[in-house]
Amino acid sequence: MKYKLIFCIAIFLSACSSSVKENEITVKVAIKNFPYNKLYLGDAYKFRVLFDSALRKNDSFVFHIIPTASFEPQFVSLYYDYSDDNERAKVLTFRNYILSPTVPTKYFATAFMLEKGVTKITGDVTSSNKLEIQAHRETDVYFEKAMTEFGYIDRLTPDNRSKAIKHVKSYIRDHSFSFYLLQLHLCAALQVGAMSEAMRENERPWRSRSRWDGTRYACM
Repeated sequence: MKYKLIFCIAIFLSACSSSVKENEITVKVAIKNFPYNKLYLGDAYKFRVLFDSALRKNDSFVFHIIPTASFEPQFVSLYYDYSDDNERAKVLTFRNYILSPTVPTKYFATAFMLEKGVTKITGDVTSSNKLEIQAHRETDVYFEKAMTEFGYIDRLTPDNRSKAIKHVKSYIRDHSFSFYLLQLHLCAALQVGAMSEAMRENERPWRSRSRWDGTRYACM
């Protein structure tokens, strides 16, 4: 009975530990021939907005974040070699493992979706191949659709436009968890709204309005 109790406690503690790790965010970077001793985790769109930094230890960098209850997955990049005036920074580049399942790399990305769990980045910066990233489902969706005009229905015939809209709706239903798709939709909606406002004021902030014409984008 005593041994059974110890065994049950061990299973319980192991399950608790696993649950804690799944609800935390860890980014592990192990890249060879990287000449810098510090990496920064920051906003993919604003390199001056940094969330965390990590120092090299045994040729690796580890970011560990305990998210708040309001955490939502977001676009991040890994920066290094900031200029003295903080006006420039370099960024790590990863193979898009969805569109380029094998090397050599045709499609790559400089960002990924920060989400709960462990994200691993490996490779050699002196290699002609991009770094490898092992991420999660948010990044999977981003990598699959980022290089495509997902939802863009301009220049399609009525029949093909209808098919495209059905595909978009079906894909969103199957990936309703995706914050990337939500952001993509909101971005399109905001752009359409900005264009409508500008047109009312007889302004032309873009040379062409075709990209963000509300009738040409399959917004849900």
